[in-house]
Amino acid sequence: MNLSSIIPALRAAEYPWSRASYTDILGFDVIEGGGDPVQFGVFRQGRAELFVDGWTGADTPPAPGWRACFHSPDVDALAAEFLAKGCTIKGPKTQPHGMREVEMADPDGNIRCFGQDMP
Repeated sequence: MNLSSIIPALRAAEYPWSRASYTDILGFDVIEGGGDPVQFGVFRQGRAELFVDGWTGADTPPAPGWRACFHSPDVDALAAEFLAKGCTIKGPKTQPHGMREVEMADPDGNIRCFGQDMP
């Protein structure tokens, strides 16, 4: 087996709301959408990709923990950008394992980590 990448798939209770969060706050571009009305999207920002699915089936709320982790060269700048946009974040904090991290939940409670490897 030879894998080249992984793309997280997150569920959204209200797809248009979640789409706006990823495009307006995080600066992702929508590169594909599906459904009528659109209830699924593939988002890209730099080399990072993410699927968001407007899920309407029975499901439990997200369990504690991350749903996606994105690498960034400057987590402190990202944190400042998120705060300037009125987002609630946790961090940034340098963890014992050597990564500087900031966490932010999307409108559905999916926790996203933005991490920077520290020297």
